[in-house]
Amino acid sequence: MNLNRRETVYSSGKEYLYTTAGAIMDAVTLDATKFNGQVKAGTALSIQANGKAKPWEDVDIGRAVILDRTEKVDGQDISSTCLIAGIVRESKCTGLTNAFKEKTKNIDYL
Repeated sequence: MNLNRRETVYSSGKEYLYTTAGAIMDAVTLDATKFNGQVKAGTALSIQANGKAKPWEDVDIGRAVILDRTEKVDGQDISSTCLIAGIVRESKCTGLTNAFKEKTKNIDYL
């Protein structure tokens, strides 16, 4: 019997949702050419005409969504989930601008 103490550290994502009540999710594909490495939950995204998401920019005309879970993009497109309606903690999100908030009328920011 091994009585030596062992410790396992698990990484966890930040909880950007204020509540899960009323949250509506959808599928999203992260464009590997636009991301490199880890993309954190709560990142503002724009879904382009080709159906793939890239980081939000104010000049984007694509559909605005928020990435639901942290993903690692390493050379291949990644399928994930995104938030299209709900209540989020604005301080825990990345890349939010006034133009993004204007396009996401179904998301409340606290």
